[in-house]
Amino acid sequence: MSTTAAYTGSGQLNDSASHYEVQQQSDGQLLITTHPARVPIFTFDAAVIIVGFGFTTLVIDYFLIGAGGYLATLITTAIGAGLTWLCLKILHRERRKGLRPARFYVSEVSINLPPTPDSNDRMTMLQASNIDRLVIRSTITRTETSNYAFGTVGAHGMAAKDRRTGWFADHSYILEAQSGGRSYQLANGLDETTASGLMKAVSRKLGF
Repeated sequence: MSTTAAYTGSGQLNDSASHYEVQQQSDGQLLITTHPARVPIFTFDAAVIIVGFGFTTLVIDYFLIGAGGYLATLITTAIGAGLTWLCLKILHRERRKGLRPARFYVSEVSINLPPTPDSNDRMTMLQASNIDRLVIRSTITRTETSNYAFGTVGAHGMAAKDRRTGWFADHSYILEAQSGGRSYQLANGLDETTASGLMKAVSRKLGF
């Protein structure tokens, strides 16, 4: 079996950027594997949370230790660590629904979609002659807070929230095939460049 791989993504290719792989199968089909972009972990927002809670906890612990409150110090440290973990958990929550790597096959006459791991369905075959069109679209709308009149801290918080929403909007593109009034999702969690390249690869194989 001969194999060729193609990658597309924004910036340098790495594990956190969206990309796809194309493998030529011995029967002439293309096996396409897509990898959605991963939410960045080391961000300014995360650093603010860690430093903010960490500094506050250290200051409180300093006075508690000076007063001999060792048990209270342990409790305060545990609370600070717990709040830090909870805030980071909320910050890094996944907003893109149904996000997962995807695999599907494309031939000159069809797109073949394997069932998801948690499904008992069989392979879904979309005949090229029945595919109305291939579509790429973002599933999350980019929003911007219009009023930052919350003081300096609030303004920075709102701006950080907008940047976060903007990242998800830029990395929530999906590729879907529309056939018979239904939409079949082929891939998700991509940036626009990756989604466009993937659509071209599929279109070329189908002869669209």
